[in-house]
Amino acid sequence: MNRLLLENYIKNIIENIEINELHVFDFDMTLYDHSSKSWIQEVITQLKNSIERPEVRVILCTARSKEEKYILKTEELLNSNDMSLADFDDCYFKSSSRKEGEPKYKSYVILDEVHANKKIKKVKFWDDREDTLEQVKIDLKNYNRRISYEAIKP
Repeated sequence: MNRLLLENYIKNIIENIEINELHVFDFDMTLYDHSSKSWIQEVITQLKNSIERPEVRVILCTARSKEEKYILKTEELLNSNDMSLADFDDCYFKSSSRKEGEPKYKSYVILDEVHANKKIKKVKFWDDREDTLEQVKIDLKNYNRRISYEAIKP
């Protein structure tokens, strides 16, 4: 049984909590401003609020490389703010074998998530790129018009 199915089973069956929202957070320039080496506190607060809500599935979706050194650096940065990759329900780092651009990559991740979690009625997506937010809006609408979408650009 894959991890996503197992997590959904635990949350839905054992804990009897229905996951009905998906909150997606980008990392660079959304949670963390690497140019000033500082956290974007407003988004961090929203992330922590999302994590506390059991009916929300919270994922990190970044175009950072899936190479171990980038994952470890991301974990180190999160640790410096008393957080961890383990705080997220799942984390997606872009594989070097994926050739599509960032907007399509993130859109595919979100579509995979809503496809695997049929009870999701709302998607909130925090990202610093307007083209990525718009791509997800288009693709999500084409996938299922009944899922509400909120794009949040910090």
